[in-house]
Amino acid sequence: AGLSRSTVSRAMCDDPMQSRKTCERVQKLAKEIGYRPSPMISALMSQLKRTRKTTTTGTIGLIDLFPEKNGWKKWRSLPPFIEGCKSRAEAFNYNLEHFWLGQPDLTPKRLNTILRSRGIIGLVVIPLFEMNAHMDMDITHFACATMGYSVKSPQMHRAARDYTKDIKIAIEKLSRLGYKRLGLVVPSQIEHLNEFHWSAGLLTYQQSIPKTRRIPVLMTSFFHENTGLKQAKSEFKEWYLKNKPDVILSYHDYVPKFLKQLGRSIPKDVGYVDLMHIKPDANFAGIHLDGQHVGGATIDLVFDQINGNEQGEPDFAKLTLVHGSWLDGDSVREQS
Repeated sequence: AGLSRSTVSRAMCDDPMQSRKTCERVQKLAKEIGYRPSPMISALMSQLKRTRKTTTTGTIGLIDLFPEKNGWKKWRSLPPFIEGCKSRAEAFNYNLEHFWLGQPDLTPKRLNTILRSRGIIGLVVIPLFEMNAHMDMDITHFACATMGYSVKSPQMHRAARDYTKDIKIAIEKLSRLGYKRLGLVVPSQIEHLNEFHWSAGLLTYQQSIPKTRRIPVLMTSFFHENTGLKQAKSEFKEWYLKNKPDVILSYHDYVPKFLKQLGRSIPKDVGYVDLMHIKPDANFAGIHLDGQHVGGATIDLVFDQINGNEQGEPDFAKLTLVHGSWLDGDSVREQS
């Protein structure tokens, strides 16, 4: 290039002190000779420039796509996930820094520039609770991962609960207790977000039992005080009275409330299993998985890419599944 090393370094980093023409010429030459910078070295140099006193290796960016500030806190599965990301990052001596894309004037392009200027090369995307979510940001220079299945583009590695394995664990336990008529009740939106893995697990099991014991899956309106709860009650009542399950597998505590309104007692009249058991001290039996494990697995996917000098959308995205374990509770009992 006929330039000093320091000038080339500034040009490769798009230093505003360097002319745009020189930056473009140097970057073009670098591309022609096949030069590819190491993101690990770039991140380290960025950290050293900022401070010589830091005890951390770097920073992982936590990208928040929710339209409202801290909207993810409304979902009971996400705070443990975020905590798991933080704990795992700290184990690698990394910080976790939150970036909310809904912040006024923070466009995806500007965020991209901020992240690169600070040497942040690893990103975890907080999943939205909507189908086919999209993050309108170029991830060419980043090692990215997310949780669950909602973020469809750009393509990235992801960690998720093994919903199919979870429901299999529950079915095996309930079968040993003597339950015969297993019913699955889930909000349609949640099952769509989970890519129907709970339904798949139950329907697979039903192929091994007599048709008279097979109960159709009920995908109700969304279980939310302000969204479809009244309709969900009506759908549940019709389904329950028609199919008469002896145990119900569901999500959250709305089904027990519906059963109480129908005059049914748990577990005397019908058993109940919470497939996403969050609080180990609750009375319900169910499948417990601390979301921190999924958060940790997501961070591992980011570090695998950093260590392998991989950035951008992968040709073949990885999916890491983490299953839960059975948690005893008073909502089921051995059948006579």
